[in-house]
Amino acid sequence: MNELIYFGCENLFSFKDKVEFTTETRKGESSSVSVIYGANASGKTNFIKSLDFLKFLILSSKDRSIEDGIPVFPFKKTLDKDTEFKIMFKSNNVKYAYYLKLNKERVIEENLYHYPSGKISKIYTRIYNSESKGYEFEYARNYIKELKNLETVCPSNKIFLSVAALWKEMDEIRNSFRFFSEVLQTNIGIGDVRWIERSAEILESNSKEKERFIELLKVILPGLKMINSEVERKKILIDELPSDLPMELRILMSQNESTKIDIKLEYENGVVVDLSEESKGIKRCIEILGPILDILKNGNILLFDELESSFHPIIAENIVKLFLDKNQNSNKAQLIFTTHDVNLLDSESIGRDSIWFTERSAENDLSTELYPLSSIEDVKKNENLRKNYLKGKYSWIPIMDNFKIEKLFHDCRSDE
Repeated sequence: MNELIYFGCENLFSFKDKVEFTTETRKGESSSVSVIYGANASGKTNFIKSLDFLKFLILSSKDRSIEDGIPVFPFKKTLDKDTEFKIMFKSNNVKYAYYLKLNKERVIEENLYHYPSGKISKIYTRIYNSESKGYEFEYARNYIKELKNLETVCPSNKIFLSVAALWKEMDEIRNSFRFFSEVLQTNIGIGDVRWIERSAEILESNSKEKERFIELLKVILPGLKMINSEVERKKILIDELPSDLPMELRILMSQNESTKIDIKLEYENGVVVDLSEESKGIKRCIEILGPILDILKNGNILLFDELESSFHPIIAENIVKLFLDKNQNSNKAQLIFTTHDVNLLDSESIGRDSIWFTERSAENDLSTELYPLSSIEDVKKNENLRKNYLKGKYSWIPIMDNFKIEKLFHDCRSDE
């Protein structure tokens, strides 16, 4: 089983002070769905980006040249302060805790622990000593032989977990790295060709996955009969590339493949429609549905920014239901998403421990605060969450009543 349990970060993007997020409920179980609400520019997207950025740092570190700096994005008013991450997760049924502190010049501290028998146990720690200008490493006794010789191939701008995953086949390292490379999946609204390619591959097959894909889509598209797909991959030839491109670039591009995707939707009335002719929402739904089925099948974690974007509300609602349904989600995949769709607040299936808010305030240098609904006092069990959220009870949202709108237009006319 894979699971995101806890994530915290500090001094990154719009997060000046430490923010903490957990999927654990008061019952001690991790929720399969967590949702984050907040006004525009309150930092919802930055939360998803922060998790994705930690993933990027770990996966890209092994390819960093020794003279390169580390790409970090601290809060604007604390540029000289280090950025920190702490994450707890399960990978292949084993619980891990990972800590990373760094700046543009070097990794300051990095720790990896696991809980092989329910008790915390060290794998390694790495701390920069500013006086000696070197690193102090410590390992659990049974990892010294495997990991100590990697110290010489891990310069200050590289992450030890990334280097160890490149050189060693240890389960503890491989599982930790796998969580970031495979388990944690992100969709932040930017078209990723790999998502539509995966959907096209499923639709091209004659598998149970294709049947499930179409059945799910029929909920959204009444009258749909069949979807067929053709995926054509072709090696890029150097001679086919523009001659004015540098030869080094042409050689690099020729190592890849070009992909042509043709998806057609057939309806009960006999009409066949090319996907390019469908609405933006249908295109987006087909793009993400294939990878979502993979995530459910493998018990992975999906971070999704603005789930309702380009969708009819019923589509977002049905995606949430897929993760909440224990039959559809038998491998306990997790969905963590941001949204403006207040209708989802009325869902009794999303527990109050799993509803979060972001807010930026002038008192805190306009940095983002993150907190769960369960931390707010005087929220009654039968309270109308949707109504009270729109009133601004749980977090600040821009409220424009009729009087303010009329006054705004009146002031504009007065200036003419």
